[in-house]
Amino acid sequence: MRGPVRWAAVGVVVVVMAMVEAAAGRFVVEKNSLRVTSPEGIKGKYECAIGNFGVPQYGGTLHGWVEYPKSNQKACKSFEDFDISFKSTRSGGRPKFVLIDRGRKLDKSAVLKAVCAGFEETTEPAICLSEDVQTNECLENNGGCWQDRDNNVTACKDTFRGRVCECPVVKGVKFVGDGYTNCEASGIGRCEIKNGGCWKETRNGKTISACSNEVSEGCKCPPGFKGDGIKSCEDIDECKEKLYCQCKGCSCENTWGSYECSCGGKEATSAVGWSFLWVIFFGLVLAGVGAYAVYKYRLRSYMDSEIRAIMAQYMPLDNQEAANQHHVAHAGDDI
Repeated sequence: MRGPVRWAAVGVVVVVMAMVEAAAGRFVVEKNSLRVTSPEGIKGKYECAIGNFGVPQYGGTLHGWVEYPKSNQKACKSFEDFDISFKSTRSGGRPKFVLIDRGRKLDKSAVLKAVCAGFEETTEPAICLSEDVQTNECLENNGGCWQDRDNNVTACKDTFRGRVCECPVVKGVKFVGDGYTNCEASGIGRCEIKNGGCWKETRNGKTISACSNEVSEGCKCPPGFKGDGIKSCEDIDECKEKLYCQCKGCSCENTWGSYECSCGGKEATSAVGWSFLWVIFFGLVLAGVGAYAVYKYRLRSYMDSEIRAIMAQYMPLDNQEAANQHHVAHAGDDI
């Protein structure tokens, strides 16, 4: 490049980008002012933006070029075939944007599209998205992305390069999926949005759900129900399947998600009364047998030994009397 201005093909556009915000060591979309000095047809100052990968704590002014090629203006072939190069011939050369003619005239919107073409998809805020630059592709058939019309949730994001199908984050709840055919709420709080995609039904003021915030994903029918937990959960008839309330004379009534068991009628009352009496009777019998066994084998032997000890102190026992008589007989022989 020689001189302050380099002419490439039809014209050269000198671009001055005045930075408004300093970069923070990450990709940042910054609002800028764009001043076009030539060609004369689009000369002026415009509002635009630039994607800045930036150096921390540094701002300033970026000088660059928007070049419109003399040949191969639609870029259908390689520019090398036309002996055209956009590479800088010296170190420290200014950055360049190549303006390609896609069937539109060289006007304000074309220049802005050339400047904004490097934007990262889904960048927020979408400064480059304006009526002059592009239309919203999500407005037509939701861009072909997943959508929940009832809760006004969509996976379609309109960017400068086109729409992107990406599962969103709504009220702090992240949706996961391919973004095209499926997006499901995941994590804590997922049941607050479309019940986490799980089954839910309300009857007589009572609401039962297959979604639980205690788990990050999945649906499971609660106790008393069976099913996949997504499309349906059917009530289990505990009475019909004889799972509970099977006592004689008891009446079982199935309820939604549970059951009620009651015992009524004279026959049932009599049966319960006789059963109670039999329990008491057998309890008394067992207590008597136990007491007799204790008396026979423990207390009786103990009492016998105590009585013998007492009687031995006041009167001779049979064996002691015989021993005394034998002793007297031996004494007589000696005399």
